[in-house]
Amino acid sequence: MNVLELDAPDPAPDCANMPPLQMTSTVVGQPPLQLSALERLVYELKERINLLHFSLTTPPAPEPLVYDTADMCQILRVSLATLHRFIAAGKLPRARKLGGQLRWDVSEIRAWVSAGMPELNRWEAIQKANGRRS
Repeated sequence: MNVLELDAPDPAPDCANMPPLQMTSTVVGQPPLQLSALERLVYELKERINLLHFSLTTPPAPEPLVYDTADMCQILRVSLATLHRFIAAGKLPRARKLGGQLRWDVSEIRAWVSAGMPELNRWEAIQKANGRRS
């Protein structure tokens, strides 16, 4: 039956009298072979439900505690070279080294942005006035 020749709807299938599914395909992610159109639709819907269930039951990734250089480049929308120029010019809060890599405290970066992104010497004065470590 051609899809364009749908003049009258087919009668609803009698699901109680349907033969059992013939599961003959072994390809992961592919529906089994030798299925009727309705069986294939049911199979595909079950696959989608399984994917949806997985996405709903998978816990979200935890919020980061520190940013690395790639994160800072993305947040500030600058290149790595520009980020390093900002660090050298004292325009960013101090980074700490962890495993030889630069890391910034997420809460400090958020506070720094909220304070208007002052230069390092001004930021450290603000931190000192507020009784925080620098």
